[in-house]
Amino acid sequence: MSEQLRLYGGWILPIALACFIAIQNFRTVSAGGDDFEASLARLRAVHRLVQDRYVKPVEPERVVDGALRGMMEALDGYCAYFNAKDFQEFMVDTKGEFTGVGIEIDLREGWLTVIAPIEDSPAAKAGVRAGDVVLKIDGESAEAITLEKAVARIRGKRGTAVTLTVQHVDEKGRPLGDPVDLRIVRDLIHVESVKGARLVDPEARIGYVRVAAFQEGTADRFRESIRKLQAQGLRGLVVDLRFNPGGLLDEAVELADLFVDDGVIVFTRGRKPDDHKVYRGRHEGTLPRIPLVLLVNEASASASEVVAGAIKDHRLGLLVGERTYGKASVQTVIHLKDLLPLPADGGGVKITTAHYYTPNDVNINREPGRKEFGLEPDIEVPMTPAEEREAFGRREDPSPGAPATDRQLDRAIAELRNQLAGTSTPAPGGGGTDR
Repeated sequence: MSEQLRLYGGWILPIALACFIAIQNFRTVSAGGDDFEASLARLRAVHRLVQDRYVKPVEPERVVDGALRGMMEALDGYCAYFNAKDFQEFMVDTKGEFTGVGIEIDLREGWLTVIAPIEDSPAAKAGVRAGDVVLKIDGESAEAITLEKAVARIRGKRGTAVTLTVQHVDEKGRPLGDPVDLRIVRDLIHVESVKGARLVDPEARIGYVRVAAFQEGTADRFRESIRKLQAQGLRGLVVDLRFNPGGLLDEAVELADLFVDDGVIVFTRGRKPDDHKVYRGRHEGTLPRIPLVLLVNEASASASEVVAGAIKDHRLGLLVGERTYGKASVQTVIHLKDLLPLPADGGGVKITTAHYYTPNDVNINREPGRKEFGLEPDIEVPMTPAEEREAFGRREDPSPGAPATDRQLDRAIAELRNQLAGTSTPAPGGGGTDR
C-alpha cells in the first residue's frame, strides 16, 4: 500500500474532495453489523431521493462528493478525501512549492485561526500575523467554517486576489483594535525548509539554522548546513523551529536522529497493529555532542514537536521560547488505487491513524478542555506579537547587534555562551526511556 505519514499542526493547503468509494468494500471492515447496514441503507435512500426529487438533475459524483466530504469532516480537522487532480497537488505540496497566499491555519474553538504566515509569502507581506482570527473570506463569514471549505475559498489561481477580514490579537488572545481587511494576491509559494545557516556568534562559534518545515530532503539539507558550520569550527548550535507547522514524519525522525545516538525518538499508537511503530536513533551518522538550543513557540507544531520532544526527553539540549502547539496526531496518506480498482491517478485519502508519543511516553496532543498540551520550554521567553514581527526581520541577520531584536534568540545565544564557559547546567529534565 502506498502510504506517507504527514504531521501538520494546521492546514497549509488541503484541498477539495471527490470520487466514489464502492459501498460494498466497506462491509469487510465494518464492525457495526446491522447498524452499519442500516447506515448504508439511509445513504442509499437519500441518494435516490436526490436523484429523483431534486429540482434539477444532479451528477451522481457531485452528490457522492458531498457525502464523502461530510464523512471526513465528521472525523477531525486533518482528514481529507481528494480527487485525482487535487491529490496530485497535495502530494506536490510535500516538495515545498505550491500556489496560494502562504498561511498555515487551524480551527480553535470554532474559529479559523492563523498558526503562522509563511515567511516572505503574500500573506506575510499583506500583514497577516500569527494568531490572527479570520472573520471573513471575501466578505463571507468564516464562523463555524470547516478547514476544507476555508482552504478551498482561500486558494485560487496565481495572480488572483482574496480578501481576508482578520482580527489581530495579543499574546493572550485578546483583540487588538478593530478587524482589518487584507487584500492578498495569490502567488507561487516556495518553502525553503532549511535556511539562514551561519555562525550567529563568530567569537564563540555558535551556529544558527532555521528549519521552516519538514518536506522531502529537509534532513539532508540540514545535515549539509551543519557540515558547513563544522568547517567553521562550530562549538554550539541554535536550531530555530519557531513557526514550523510540521510536515513529513520520516524527515523529522531523520533530523532528530542526527542528535539521538541511541534510544527512542518517537513512537505511535493507533487502532491497527501496523500503526504501532517505534522510531529509534542510530549510532551511525550521529553528530558530535555540542551545546544545543531549540527555539520553539506556539506555532511549532507536529513534526517539529517530534524533534523537540526527542531532544528534551533525551536531555540533549534546551528548549527556549514558548509552549509548543500540541499536535500529536499522525495522518496516513493512502492512494485509492490500493483500495479499489481505480486508475493510477484515482485520488487518495488523508486519515488520522495514530497519535505519537515522546520518548518519555507523553501525549502532547491539544484537545478540547485539556489544559496541559504541547511541550513546555526549559527556559520560557514570551514575546508579544510586535516582538514576533520584529524577530522575523532578525532572521535575515541573526548576528548579535543586528538592528532587529529577537529576545528568544538572544537568550539562546547567551545560554550557549554560558554553557561553553562552564557557567550553566545544560539540558535539565528527564532522560528518554529505552523502549
